[in-house]
Amino acid sequence: MSDDASARVESLLRDRLSRRVWDLHVMIEEGGVVLRGYTSSYHCKQLAQHLVMQALGLKITANQIEVRRAVPRPVQSGSEHAGGMAESWV
Repeated sequence: MSDDASARVESLLRDRLSRRVWDLHVMIEEGGVVLRGYTSSYHCKQLAQHLVMQALGLKITANQIEVRRAVPRPVQSGSEHAGGMAESWV
C-alpha cells in the first residue's frame, strides 16, 4: 500500500463523514492502519474505523482519533462574549 491509498481513504472518510472528523490522517504501516484526527463523538470514531477496514481490508492497529467537545476559537470584535472566546464545533 502507498501514500496514494492513504490519500484515497482520507478522501473517502471526508466525503462520508462530512465535517464530523477533522485533521484526519490515515497511515498504512506494515502491521496495519493507524488513524489520527479529531471528532466530536465516539460514534464517528467507530464509523471512521469501520469505513477504513472496509476500504482497505486491513486491520486497524491504532485508532488515535480523539473525541473532543466544543473547542474555543477567537471571537470577532464587537461580540458579546466575555473574554473574547466562544465555543465552536470545529
